[in-house]
Amino acid sequence: MKLSTLTQFSSDAHRFREIVAVFTKYELANWIKEHDPDFIKGLQKSSNGARITDLSPEVRLRMALTERM
Repeated sequence: MKLSTLTQFSSDAHRFREIVAVFTKYELANWIKEHDPDFIKGLQKSSNGARITDLSPEVRLRMALTERM
């Protein structure tokens, strides 16, 4: 296996984790929560401490699409 392949896989895995974290934070992928991975714990609050789960799906989707990582 080439070193460049491993580097690309590492980068892809990191990006996948970021995407899954945003989807989970805004409860846009409830199937992820069923598996309860450790890295999603504590992601259910916005930067100002408000509960994201209290927001409408439309607002959560907008926030997810505009979040910067």
